[in-house]
Amino acid sequence: MLLRLKKQLEYWKTAAIALPFVALLLLLLTHNIDDNIHSTIYCIAVISVGAVSVIFWIWTMYNMIQLVGYMGNVDTKYNEVILELKDTKKLLKQEGKDARNRERRKS
Repeated sequence: MLLRLKKQLEYWKTAAIALPFVALLLLLLTHNIDDNIHSTIYCIAVISVGAVSVIFWIWTMYNMIQLVGYMGNVDTKYNEVILELKDTKKLLKQEGKDARNRERRKS
């Protein structure tokens, strides 16, 4: 899960860096070519940046929820391991006492 998340973060970082430059390049190219297309490209660029921002926000919230669930599972497993270690410690202490009692009875 974490490796997949790191890969997705790299994609989002690339998109976050590239998207404003692509929009700026489109605006500069259309400004020099045709003024009628300029306003259309401007609207498309603004809508694209807004859409990507909303998609990124949704993706971030989804992954935050998944990570919280993942951390909750790890915490539950950690608590189970602690309980099992305590039980094992009690069993080892009891076996040690039993072994000492057997040695006394043999003597």
